[in-house]
Amino acid sequence: MYSALSPPINVVPLSRLRQSLSRYRRQVQGGDVIPVDYYKDRIGYLVPVAIATALQLSAEQEMGLIDFRDKLNSAWESLEAGVDCIWLTYHGERRLAFVSTRIFQPQDEPEVQSEEPDTEEL
Repeated sequence: MYSALSPPINVVPLSRLRQSLSRYRRQVQGGDVIPVDYYKDRIGYLVPVAIATALQLSAEQEMGLIDFRDKLNSAWESLEAGVDCIWLTYHGERRLAFVSTRIFQPQDEPEVQSEEPDTEEL
């Protein structure tokens, strides 16, 4: 399990991720790890490709960034159903990964601040 995070770290609600995916993509490509929450439950992490390739993955998918944004809820459901990692691609190249909390849980994660409450309905 990977255990290093660099503070400060902000939790991103699922609804905010949908709205600002390109901003978070740039942050992750710069080396940040971004926890993603849904009603204060941690559902996964956006991580750089280098971190995701170091994890032991048994089930993975690949999805374009646009498809990911459009089908964010189904991507999250895939993680809950047993997929360890969803590789997010842009122009056919892996840019970042959305990984399950089953395989990536930083042990030294600092206390996090939510950027805004998640108001998205199911």
